[in-house]
Amino acid sequence: DPSSAEKIRHHLEVLGSDGCHGVPIEWDTIEISGVSAPHLAEYVGRTVADSAALRGEEPWVTARRLLTEDRLGTTILQHVGHEENVQQIM
Repeated sequence: DPSSAEKIRHHLEVLGSDGCHGVPIEWDTIEISGVSAPHLAEYVGRTVADSAALRGEEPWVTARRLLTEDRLGTTILQHVGHEENVQQIM
């Protein structure tokens, strides 16, 4: 349903309900790590932002399309953190 999809998009991209304490989603940090549909395998290892650029779409459109076509079988890795902090900890 397009209306519900736009509400979800608004929450992800504007309000920040991505599980990161109210920070809006950054599509270039979301890497597609797996798909269940073989025809979507070309996206594995790419970020949602990169995949969207390849298709000439906005990242939300690509993310929604992947989830729909893959029947919610898509898995991701989210790359977050501040590099200087990570190096300091290591």
